[in-house]
Amino acid sequence: MAPEVLSGQQPTLSSDIYSFGIIMWELSSFNPPFHDKAHDIKLIMEICNGCRPDIVKETPNAYVSLMKRCWHSDPAKRPTAEELVYLIKELSTYTCFKKINLSEKESLKINLMNSLKNTHPLAIYSSKLLPTLFTDHDQDDNEDDDDQLSEYDDSVESSPLILLNNNNLL
Repeated sequence: MAPEVLSGQQPTLSSDIYSFGIIMWELSSFNPPFHDKAHDIKLIMEICNGCRPDIVKETPNAYVSLMKRCWHSDPAKRPTAEELVYLIKELSTYTCFKKINLSEKESLKINLMNSLKNTHPLAIYSSKLLPTLFTDHDQDDNEDDDDQLSEYDDSVESSPLILLNNNNLL
């Protein structure tokens, strides 16, 4: 989820581009984002302060450059969807994406197997309500949303914390 959305802003096309950048990282790493960290308020604050997943060293530079543009902290500096389509087509012309030899395949397979063993026990990859970092002004702007959230009142306490399926609090 884009940092601005975690900070209480509404999702936009630009926040979708951020998500696409994170998906690009997943494709290069064979891991979900932040698989090695607890998915808690600390991680949300780190993301809002610029934390992004570590770049996998074998990832081609052109791919890394596009991925980083997609997850830029400033939504205005992210590519548009139209620009993204063009840039992805351009990426396909790079020879680094054309062929991979057998030893590189084996190396990637070993890295994949090793990385899958290191998932943090509090890394959660199912749908859930997320806390956000609201300011008082943002809270006032979202008063209309209170009616929509009333169905959750029985399962979620009135605090910035949420109850997860395994009864742990974020």
